[in-house]
Amino acid sequence: MSTVLTVVCNSEAIQGGDSSLFMPTAEQLEFWANEAVKQTSIQDVHGDQLELSVAYVDSESMQALNKQYRDIDRPTNVLTFSAIEELVDPSIEIAGLLGDIVLCPKIIQDEAMQQGKPVEHHFAHLLIHGVLHLGGMDHHAEIEAEAMEQTEIQILSSLNIPDPYNSVFSQSK
Repeated sequence: MSTVLTVVCNSEAIQGGDSSLFMPTAEQLEFWANEAVKQTSIQDVHGDQLELSVAYVDSESMQALNKQYRDIDRPTNVLTFSAIEELVDPSIEIAGLLGDIVLCPKIIQDEAMQQGKPVEHHFAHLLIHGVLHLGGMDHHAEIEAEAMEQTEIQILSSLNIPDPYNSVFSQSK
């Protein structure tokens, strides 16, 4: 049986009249997230019916979250909150719930423009990055970072998205 990851998204929540911001649809997010699940062992750990929520926030809200949860007083592009790690009683498992991914469209769009890459590619990369965090991957140690990057590159390649770490797009940094 194939794993199905359902994505719940607040895509209309921050548009706030700024039609210049690109925000992927819930369907795009779900497609990208499912590609990440298919190519990892996430379903082996969490089962075959998975759910995550994606929230779009503005730069100020992202900065507040980054300050509160990471003690870094600046906005960032993506934050993840694992449902498993956040439970008061870890023995209680919420079947299939991976957690939350918070994305800041303004930051993501600005980074994509600075790096000369399509904003849709950058969104896909950061969503996949978040899914991998929820699946237990991290990048605090160099060996973990390399493994996570290689997994991201493999997933993005299956979506026909160039390597974000060594592509013609990142050459313009």
